Amino acid sequence: MEKSYREILKIMDFLGKDPEGFVFRGRTEPLAMKSSLESLACDAIIAEAMRHQKPILHVVKDPGACTNIATILLRRLSSDYGGMAGEQPLAR
Repeated sequence: MEKSYREILKIMDFLGKDPEGFVFRGRTEPLAMKSSLESLACDAIIAEAMRHQKPILHVVKDPGACTNIATILLRRLSSDYGGMAGEQPLAR
């Protein structure tokens, strides 16, 4: 996962683009039952989606493992993150 992040930084450098505010470090370990749901990449994806007043289509390209997307979905279910009522909170 860290390798994917470093490769994205190399691509940004090759393109002459500043990765600040555009590329975020994702999960550092595979998703497990008691995994933390904290991730800078997940925070950035959620913040971008929430910034719009109306529902819009968001396309997220996750070049590495899909753990960031899975984490976002788990957060949606977790009451620790304001998720669906009645669901068992997940590890935070």
